[in-house]
Amino acid sequence: MSSLDKRSRFMHIAMNNMITFETLVNAVSVPAKTSFDFNLNPTNEKELWLAVAIDKFPWSLEGSAHPTYAGTDAGGAMYFPRKNNVAKTFSNATPSVSLHLGQRVSASVDLIDPANMQEAKLYKIPYDRALKGRITNYHATDTATVTVKIIRVWGN
Repeated sequence: MSSLDKRSRFMHIAMNNMITFETLVNAVSVPAKTSFDFNLNPTNEKELWLAVAIDKFPWSLEGSAHPTYAGTDAGGAMYFPRKNNVAKTFSNATPSVSLHLGQRVSASVDLIDPANMQEAKLYKIPYDRALKGRITNYHATDTATVTVKIIRVWGN
């Protein structure tokens, strides 16, 4: 998807909803082969989008979908599109963006992986207040610098 297409998508969202942007993780150093956990702190949003800027690869975006899961063990199955072992870097100007689905969506919980954003939004449920995120830097030797922004959408 081109950056123009992404901007058009966000402009459409903005025209019909209230949106806020917040930095959750600001230029944090994540050593090679380690993870960094962060809180999403949801309230009553309709949608939560995470925008990740990272300067090393491979990397993954993971998280918890429910407070009964320990830490962030729901993995990447609660984001669409998934960000597992991504072999590309992203900047603050052009971050990697994913929708948080509020639940784990995978065959392991008898849910079929969505094929597109329209299907993914059908799985979206209200967010639990205990949601956490995790960025894992799988690079063999280098520390990654990571920024995560959250786009909170309220509305119809």
